[in-house]
Amino acid sequence: MAAFHLPPRQKMINLIYVVLLAMMAINVSSDVMKGFSVLNMNTDRQISELGVRHRLLWEQCKEVGDSAIVQKADSIRMLTASLCRLSASLREKIIRQADGEDYVRGRLVKAEDMKAVPYIMLAPTQRGGEDLRKEMERLRGFLFAALPDTAGRGLLATYLSTTSPSKYSWEREMFSTLPAVGGVLFLNQVEMNVLSGSNLVLAALLGTGAEISEETMAAGDTVWIWPHGMNIIYAGITNALDVHAQDGGRMDLKVSNGRAYKSKGRWYVSQAKVGKCVVEAKMDGVSCGRSVLRVLELPSPSASVVYKSRGTSLRYQGRTPIKKADFLKAEGLEAQYSDGHLNYTSRVIGFEMIFIASNGKVTTLDARGNRFTAGQLDKVRTCAPGEKFYISSIMVELPDGRKKEIEPMEVILI
Repeated sequence: MAAFHLPPRQKMINLIYVVLLAMMAINVSSDVMKGFSVLNMNTDRQISELGVRHRLLWEQCKEVGDSAIVQKADSIRMLTASLCRLSASLREKIIRQADGEDYVRGRLVKAEDMKAVPYIMLAPTQRGGEDLRKEMERLRGFLFAALPDTAGRGLLATYLSTTSPSKYSWEREMFSTLPAVGGVLFLNQVEMNVLSGSNLVLAALLGTGAEISEETMAAGDTVWIWPHGMNIIYAGITNALDVHAQDGGRMDLKVSNGRAYKSKGRWYVSQAKVGKCVVEAKMDGVSCGRSVLRVLELPSPSASVVYKSRGTSLRYQGRTPIKKADFLKAEGLEAQYSDGHLNYTSRVIGFEMIFIASNGKVTTLDARGNRFTAGQLDKVRTCAPGEKFYISSIMVELPDGRKKEIEPMEVILI
């Protein structure tokens, strides 16, 4: 049989079609990559903060003294750690597959690669997506069973949902068309959701444990006391307490560390120092409840540059690129701390900006307060795309009145 050959005209049409598809892919990729980069800016820090709270909640559950709660808390920590390790492993496999010979652990170079995610997550020889789904379902089932408050299951379900919106599997819907950076971002989000869901259940167990702990309750107690959200409070600030009594009567709270007072129907503890705080409840002068709380030092806030883009306020926290035009729209720095339980803002007292030229010359420009000076902004205007500078010596006033230097920022201009 004679071989079939396309006419030259048809070959040219096919070639133009392929080039057009490639150009469309490049255009879409540019916009999508920008969106993924913005979404991925702060996930590492958020995962770290959620991990710290997860460990703290687990340790507090173990201190309750109830064996059933301790066993559940240990199982949650084990399953959570296993799922986070799987997510981190899949993330690294995607980076390795995308970058090939350019692979460096923890750093994605070929963010736009479209083959790595489907291969690692869906290929029959890999099945990373299926493994991830099964582990998420396993953890979700245990958390649902361990959650004492059934009303919280709706929120928990949103953290660990593996429901497919179509007839195809969840993993196929999630990973078929993601670029490498999208896969990395998705797995980061999975890790954040896993920690958030686990923390939700651990906090609920802790609230239950506060009612039955030998340390918190003595036989015959009729008042239960624990801090709003978890059983720690912070030094130097006002902390809300959840206080529940079985019987009516005039109740009063006494604390061994700080000051307890009631305002608009809620009890608070303020002026406590780092260590322990024993809270004792008395009903009509008779002791009826006792709780031992841990008092921790107030965690440091993080600095951010707040600017507006298309009418939306955005926060830039450094280490990732920002357009020079966007940076120049900002007026200064803000300092905030937020972990889902504790949220506060600190006043920025002063800071400095450090510019290091290619010849090694260092220029340092100081500012008092939180606003950028005209000299600082003029210096930023002279920076070329790709240049870096540093915002350091950031002094803030914490809510307890202490002044503290917080971590510096690295600014990368594009």
